[in-house]
Amino acid sequence: MERLKALVGKNTGSEALKYVMKEYPRFCAHYREEAKKQREREQAHAEMKRALCGYVEALQRLQAVALRE
Repeated sequence: MERLKALVGKNTGSEALKYVMKEYPRFCAHYREEAKKQREREQAHAEMKRALCGYVEALQRLQAVALRE
């Protein structure tokens, strides 16, 4: 309880618990938004990786053709 009071800046346990209960919906909304942003970053990263792999494969094919000529 002492750590919770210090974390939320309240003097008593009941104040700390009331604060946590009051802020819980905001915390959940913030958590959902952060999770959404993380998923979007992961999707963008995966898309960039696919594009880069396609580029590297195309470059390797071009090099192989150039070496045969």
